[in-house]
Amino acid sequence: MHSPRTVALNHFRDDRLLQSARLLRKYCFLDDYGKKKSDDDDDIKEEEEEEEEEKAKLVEYVLQKAKQSETFMEMLREDAEKDESWETQKSLLSTSSSRDQTKIYYKTIENDTKLILRVDQSIKREMLVPVLATLNESQLYASWLPSWTMPKLKFSRTEKLDQRGRCSQLLLVTVECPWPFSTREVVLDALAFDDIDESGVVAVLLNSCDCDDDERVPPIDHKYGQCTRVDFHGGFLFRAIPSEGEAWKNAREKHEDEMIVSFIFNIDPKISYVPVSIIQFVTRTVIGTLWGMFMKIASKVKNGEMKDHAEAIQSKRLVLYDWVDERVQSMFARIF
Repeated sequence: MHSPRTVALNHFRDDRLLQSARLLRKYCFLDDYGKKKSDDDDDIKEEEEEEEEEKAKLVEYVLQKAKQSETFMEMLREDAEKDESWETQKSLLSTSSSRDQTKIYYKTIENDTKLILRVDQSIKREMLVPVLATLNESQLYASWLPSWTMPKLKFSRTEKLDQRGRCSQLLLVTVECPWPFSTREVVLDALAFDDIDESGVVAVLLNSCDCDDDERVPPIDHKYGQCTRVDFHGGFLFRAIPSEGEAWKNAREKHEDEMIVSFIFNIDPKISYVPVSIIQFVTRTVIGTLWGMFMKIASKVKNGEMKDHAEAIQSKRLVLYDWVDERVQSMFARIF
């Protein structure tokens, strides 16, 4: 009979973050995480103490990430159309079909020094696995990410630093930016999980980290010039389209879409003032173009038109994508 903590940590290792956190909150207390020992523990071997410390760290990590995930998921479940703090971006959504299926919102905070962006996209259910695969195959981002020359914006480096579990990754992304920015870089801790059995959703938590946060993070490499690491927090949420309400009525009825892919992030570019022209460029051009390319590649993945993606998926079929297919079918059985 395993302890509640052991069961909870096994849930986490099985990519069920929130299920793990619920069990930890219900049965475990801080002193049980290995930080406090009884008088009978004096003869515990050093390696057992080290193992206990590792478990304690993992428990803290799970609870921290669960709290962050619940926060961004709650934000994405709220109807942005009813929140006057959001600006709606419509310049790239030139057709009624686009407006029915893709909704882009943004706002700035802290005297226009930080930007928050949100994208909601309706899709058919058969697009879910291709979208997840396109997102997961980070080593192929460089083959499809767009770039701009005026003003200059280029993803000069996208590198997977580490893999944790089936599909959680540590990613380094370097972006050559327009004036007045120097090159910007972010190291993303991408934690994928499903909460299908409880709430019928799949999610990916994205948080920036640095050398002080994670020993896997390398120092900044300045060989390409001055570079600044930025803060980034957000995530993806995959869920069924709500059956009620008008916001997604056309997507449901006219386009026969059944799911929503939502993406939200806030970014601190580490600059005292962000020019309005840069904010407009990002919100009016960059995000819409990036998102459109992401969905285009996912559609090509679905149709078998992306050779490198097809090979990557096939090579991971036994260790990842068979499991993804099984979990997605469980998700559909629950929500439809």
